[in-house]
Amino acid sequence: MWAGIRTALVVASFVQGIVLTPHVGSEFNQPVEWEMVAFLFFGSIAALLFVVGLQAANPRSAPEWRYPSWSVNPFSMSEPLQFFHLCGFVFIATGLGTAIRCAYEKRPITDALVFLVIGAGTVAGVYVCALVFRRKMAHGT
Repeated sequence: MWAGIRTALVVASFVQGIVLTPHVGSEFNQPVEWEMVAFLFFGSIAALLFVVGLQAANPRSAPEWRYPSWSVNPFSMSEPLQFFHLCGFVFIATGLGTAIRCAYEKRPITDALVFLVIGAGTVAGVYVCALVFRRKMAHGT
């Protein structure tokens, strides 16, 4: 059931990227600044480490967290990695949809790049958190 819900959300995000991408003015279509790309990627990881670190110390969080899985409820407040795992894929799907629209309209893919980098940083951050907070991770799963 949860795999279907997650897949539907990711597909809807992909379609949203294609259909609802705003037309950005030419003042925003600037060359990609790779420092900003690196900042967004590593900033996503750092932000996740902070937020998930707070949850690791929260006595209300589950005693053990499961590794990210498409078959687990992403909306459980006691397992934050599940939610952020889904969020990362939603951002990536939106970025891919936006990239398709940018290609179709012959626009720079700068709009798509932001979504893709934040999504990739979020997914990477989830796995970095699983390593850093491995004492919270369920063993044998």
